[in-house]
Amino acid sequence: MEPVISVVVPVFQVEGYIGRMAQSLGEQTVKDFEVVLVDDASGDNAIEVAHRSLAQSAVPHTVIEHKSNRGVAAARNTGLAAARGKNHICVDPDDVLHPRFLERLLACQRARVLRGKHRADRVEPETELAQKQHSLQSHERAIVVVAIPVAADATRRNEPDAVVVTQGARRRAGRLCELL
Repeated sequence: MEPVISVVVPVFQVEGYIGRMAQSLGEQTVKDFEVVLVDDASGDNAIEVAHRSLAQSAVPHTVIEHKSNRGVAAARNTGLAAARGKNHICVDPDDVLHPRFLERLLACQRARVLRGKHRADRVEPETELAQKQHSLQSHERAIVVVAIPVAADATRRNEPDAVVVTQGARRRAGRLCELL
């Protein structure tokens, strides 16, 4: 059975950060998801660190390896091609996600599909960590949810880090833009 969501994580020399990101995935309230780690010829122990943390939390995950470094856009596209979920999300390996991050993203996506409207929608924060707005957009042929992952130690406050794309929309639109 396909998971509700696939989380794609490009990995390149992030051994010092990825453990906390993987731990935050293990703490998600949504349990029906998979993680696709794409090792972009990292050369450090980042994949092993992520694997240990995800295995400890019993989060299903796969690892795809690039033989040479191809960049973050290629790593995301490789991960999206392998993703089995109904929805796909790309997160950076240095993100620390709020425990309800996936739950809220899926709620936004479902609300947008049910309403059929192309407008921004605000998710009200419940904690100090979740103070950023999630918004819904229509982007050419793909339905995209842009979100700002929230971490206690976040340094980039205004940059969207994650994108959720429905599986059908990704198939119609093809590869993700390299700007993502």
